[in-house]
Amino acid sequence: MKFNRVDDTRVECIISEEDLEEYGIGLQDLLTKKKEAMDFLRDIVEKAEEEVDYKPMDGLVMPMQVTVTPDKCISITLSEDPDGTIQDLLEKLTHDAGIHFPKNFLEELGDAPEQERIERINQYLQHIHEVEDEKQNIANKAFSDKKIERRNNNERLSQIREKKRKRKSFALDRLESSGFVFAFANMADIIKFAHMVKGRIKMQTSLYKNPKNDLYYLHFEKGTDSVAHFASVFTMVYEFGTYVTSNPIYIANVEESYETIIKSKAVDTLRSFK
Repeated sequence: MKFNRVDDTRVECIISEEDLEEYGIGLQDLLTKKKEAMDFLRDIVEKAEEEVDYKPMDGLVMPMQVTVTPDKCISITLSEDPDGTIQDLLEKLTHDAGIHFPKNFLEELGDAPEQERIERINQYLQHIHEVEDEKQNIANKAFSDKKIERRNNNERLSQIREKKRKRKSFALDRLESSGFVFAFANMADIIKFAHMVKGRIKMQTSLYKNPKNDLYYLHFEKGTDSVAHFASVFTMVYEFGTYVTSNPIYIANVEESYETIIKSKAVDTLRSFK
């Protein structure tokens, strides 16, 4: 609880929520003027007399203004000259707290009886607090919803990546176990490709021809070749032929139904041709 002398005729007392709890009353008790709250206000007047030499006017009962500040403290202004205190209060709230009072509210306030004006100001300030609290609740919910959305998006992205990884892993496993087949339109393209393969070839290669469409089919099997080199050959052959399959059933059909041109070491054999 803090007392400050605002000017020659006014004293301000700032009361925190902790102060109210200490006295066993709440903000609503002050706004509804319960007996316990009124006793508390009389104690405030007595302390103001002791702390800042407040001198209440004779014949007036507790000339004070009770308002709620934006930080939810209680501001009590005690006046030794009640003339013009309402206007001073509005100016103080506008300047210090940045509170905007609508024109229609000020007009209604001017038409209200003197004893109701402070209560109407308090009601307006209380409404501001409720609106601000609701805005904060909406902002918090929006933030929470955004976090949930980001988490869901991350989970979906992880699922997509995992599916791609599994597909890639499955495809690589199939290539390693069954190999792959590419089709070529002519022998010249196969020979060009064979010369592009550098180093020792440890994979198994076989060449077939389909007499129905006159296409050549080159079957690659990993054998003892490294995974990296086997994969690089798979990428390289795309420049010369058309990928057909890595399906073991289809490959078995190629081996059984098509004409065998070179049974084994087809790429090695073709590299000797110019």
